[in-house]
Amino acid sequence: LSHGTRRVGWDDGVRVTALCPSFVRTDMTADTTKIARDEMIDPADLARLTATVMALPNTAAVAELLVNCRLEDTL
Repeated sequence: LSHGTRRVGWDDGVRVTALCPSFVRTDMTADTTKIARDEMIDPADLARLTATVMALPNTAAVAELLVNCRLEDTL
């Protein structure tokens, strides 16, 4: 979906980045027992990454951003 949107909107200056975090310390992961809450990604860190990607010029468009909170398989 993000790649299709990127292609359709490119000529109009639309850029799309798929932000793919693993475990984020939010209400959604409150009941997760796979990983301790203090090891999860802080939402503020994702906000900083998002702001960084948005500040890039159109010549440096980031299609996907994988963010892991520990050593994880990503593929």
